[in-house]
Amino acid sequence: MLRTWLHLVVGSAIFIAPVGAALFRVWVHSDVVQTGYRLSEAEKQRTDLRRVKRQLEVELAAEKSPERLTLLANKLGLGPLHASAPVTATKPNTKSIGKAASKSVVKASASKGKRP
Repeated sequence: MLRTWLHLVVGSAIFIAPVGAALFRVWVHSDVVQTGYRLSEAEKQRTDLRRVKRQLEVELAAEKSPERLTLLANKLGLGPLHASAPVTATKPNTKSIGKAASKSVVKASASKGKRP
């Protein structure tokens, strides 16, 4: 009886080991193929993104061109300064800005205390 079990176990191992190895090989091959498909798709996406990047760089260069900027400035009514045009700069009144800001803070905090 023991001998029969031993033959059964050994016979099963002899059959199962090659089948297991074959299944493992098929699984590895399938995984390699799937990885190849993912790599191919990633390379296609990379190529598409590089093409889009080149197009955007061309568009940016066109938008930044002096001719384009001059055209936009003329549409907005801007032009070059004349040498005789006076250029003045004034210092902003920061005290009045600070007072207005503090008044709005006081109003906001006062209204928070009231209930509707």
